[in-house]
Amino acid sequence: MLDSKLRSTDALSLANHQAVPELKAIGRMEQRIFQAVQPGDEIKYQPGFGNRNLFLECKNRLVAKGKVTRSNGKCCRSYPKTAAA
Repeated sequence: MLDSKLRSTDALSLANHQAVPELKAIGRMEQRIFQAVQPGDEIKYQPGFGNRNLFLECKNRLVAKGKVTRSNGKCCRSYPKTAAA
């Protein structure tokens, strides 16, 4: 027996809702890093970021994307690119 509060959904009502992008662990880690580190500052592991191995993988991906700069073994958050005048 179904509870009276349960309602069936049809395809039209589902089509009206926009899908919320699912953030993977690496995406959540990236958000945490960018909230904690200002542009130009060195990125160092903090326990609040989560798993250390995931942090290292995320940092390497950010270097590959150009969001983080690696120099002399240190990784720093890149400054946002500005439009050329």
